[in-house]
Amino acid sequence: MSTIELKGVSKRYGDFTAVETTDLRIEHGELVTLLGPSGSGKSTILSMIAGLVEPTSGRIYIGGRDVTATPPSQRNLGLVFQSYALFPHMSVFDNVAFPLTIRGVRKPEIAQRVARALDQVRLGGLQDRRPNQLSGGQQQRVALARALVFEPDILLLDEPMGALDKKLREEVQLELRQLQRDLGVTTILVTHDQEEALSLSTRLVVLNEGRVQQVDTPMNAYRRPANRFVAEFIGTANLFEGEVAPGSSTIRLAAEGHWVPFVSDSCISGRAWLVVRPEHVRVLDAESKDDIGMPASVVETVYFGQSQRVHMRTDGGTNVVAVASGEQAPRQPGQRVKLAWSPEHAWLMAA
Repeated sequence: MSTIELKGVSKRYGDFTAVETTDLRIEHGELVTLLGPSGSGKSTILSMIAGLVEPTSGRIYIGGRDVTATPPSQRNLGLVFQSYALFPHMSVFDNVAFPLTIRGVRKPEIAQRVARALDQVRLGGLQDRRPNQLSGGQQQRVALARALVFEPDILLLDEPMGALDKKLREEVQLELRQLQRDLGVTTILVTHDQEEALSLSTRLVVLNEGRVQQVDTPMNAYRRPANRFVAEFIGTANLFEGEVAPGSSTIRLAAEGHWVPFVSDSCISGRAWLVVRPEHVRVLDAESKDDIGMPASVVETVYFGQSQRVHMRTDGGTNVVAVASGEQAPRQPGQRVKLAWSPEHAWLMAA
């Protein structure tokens, strides 16, 4: 079984700590994303798993076997990088066949396995082309086929779609998720793209400054962030600072002075943050009698076609974003409104 386990793993370069002491377990068949900003340690963790970087402390296990000192070539890993690293003078066939050739696989078997790998990534019939004759998406698939052709236990992807435009990126993301699910190969993806992480992963590992902030499903990480960093990094978050009395299910917002209810299994008391996602904020007319609401003024409305984002500022000075249907009449700058949301959509975090 291709489980991956990090026990007390860290990486330091002199006085700089790239990865703080980390424990992490990835189960067989999972697609786990290491998500974080530049310099958060995600690529360093991937490189340590691949054997390209030696950890300063801790042990790395693959399938229950300690591989901390095992060379990369003996870990049976498939690697795909943002640059793809294709050989420009080689055909698609020869690029994909390269890992098998250096392993001494016989030519008839190479032909069969390359054909199968190209079919898996929907590149059958393009085996004679050179990389410069392919689109960016096709080059990315060649790199993926080369990583899969020798049937690795684990697939490691380091920003593999960073060079693709938005539309092509979304298409390749869908193909990658379907392929990973069909093959059942344990996969680790490194990205700083939140949408990519949310759409592809079975679990997220959110990192910042070398520390793991949260390990969770995409839905939980979005709906129930562990801290302010996770709340702000994954999607857009409306944050309200306030005070919670012990055992209370309401928070007094510091800037607005409002008492706001929330639904949470948290035992947090004292200073705290309330998180409300934009899609859960209701924008009501200022004279609305249906809801008490929080008074605010519209700053700007940005139209996206299917939806629009309404940027507002409460009377207490807190910036708030709401998502409304693109069919609704846009709110005008300066317009007075009231903001409201359901208690079950308000998540509490310790400050």
